Amino acid sequence: MGMKLSDADILQLLPHFMRDDEAVKALAAAVNRLIRTPGSEIYRLREWDQIDNLTEDELDEVAWEMLIEWYDRRMDIEGKRATVKAAALLKEKAGTKWAVVEAVKAAYGVDPVITEWFDYAGQPGHFRVKLDANQTFDFAKILKAINYTKRASAHLDGIELTTDEALGLFFGFATVVSKEYSTEMSRDDFTAFDWLVDELGVSLTDEGDKVLAE
Repeated sequence: MGMKLSDADILQLLPHFMRDDEAVKALAAAVNRLIRTPGSEIYRLREWDQIDNLTEDELDEVAWEMLIEWYDRRMDIEGKRATVKAAALLKEKAGTKWAVVEAVKAAYGVDPVITEWFDYAGQPGHFRVKLDANQTFDFAKILKAINYTKRASAHLDGIELTTDEALGLFFGFATVVSKEYSTEMSRDDFTAFDWLVDELGVSLTDEGDKVLAE
């Protein structure tokens, strides 16, 4: 006779000679209480059509069981639902361009643009991903989604971010004296000036000891 977890009776699973032991009865009753509550909820995880009815904690558990590498517990509940729903199909379609697009969309919330190597003269088997950067993003999560679904032989060349936001750009300049130079010149170096001298022919200077000329 089958037994459902929702109404499990552990005592009935034990050998007959143990069932009359009071300690065994108490232990079996305690185990029954522990497994009946989650057992009554397990039906919610039996079908994919139940995902819309799962709580956040249940979605987290399903994602853990499915090894969804880009799943983020910090996502809102609708993002978690979308990621879990997509995961099974993505595993089936892994290695295709469609799978990469859907995985990034589930992780980021926006459709990416995938460019194959032959569209930008790249190396065979390489590709690029372009994303709208008008919202916050997590590079680590996006990379996990890409690596989860791309072909093993495919190589990501880079992720390009684009935005249509207006950016204010300001430009300016300034001059800076980085070094000051000085040089010495003799009287013979000057031909355009007449030097002022005294009666002995000695050059006259000012208080700063600079030669006077006219």
